[in-house]
This record gives sequence, C-alpha cells and structure tokens, in this order.
Amino acid sequence: MLEHVSIEDLNKFEGSLPNHSKIEGALSSLGGPGWEGFGFKVKVLKELGYDVDAKDNTDAMKIRAYNTVADAFNKLGPKITAKKLLAELGIN
Repeated sequence: MLEHVSIEDLNKFEGSLPNHSKIEGALSSLGGPGWEGFGFKVKVLKELGYDVDAKDNTDAMKIRAYNTVADAFNKLGPKITAKKLLAELGIN
C-alpha cells in the first residue's frame, strides 16, 4: 500500500525513504526495466499535471499527481499492471 505524499515528504532529506520516492519507484518498476520504466513514470506524472522537466511545477501539483497515483495503486491492488493503471487514471 502506498501512502499519500505531504509537503514534508517533498522536503525530506534524511531518514526513511519519502513517500514520493516510493511512488516513483513503484511507477518505474511497473513500467518496465531501465529507461522504459523511467519513461513510464515521467509519462504518468506528466499526464497527471506534474511535468518533471518543467520549472514552474508547484508543490500542490506534485502532491496531487503523486497522491492520484497512490490512490490508483491502492485501489488496483497486487494484480496491478501498467495497462490497468493507465486505464484507472484515464491515460491512453
């Protein structure tokens, strides 16, 4: 189960892995090995309003995207696939 991201998570540098990093890892793993997984993560987050390459992202945009992904992962459960996630999120 993935936990929601808070503003504190985005600014965390020490201790356990922050929730947004866990969500990014889950997206990358689901998308496939190497650059394929990285591209999948970038695509999903961008479609949800967080462009990892843009300079004008706000914390609210990031949090909303991460939490939308977390909710979808948690809803779909252990039998999640990349295709099911994209469908749940309304991404083609």
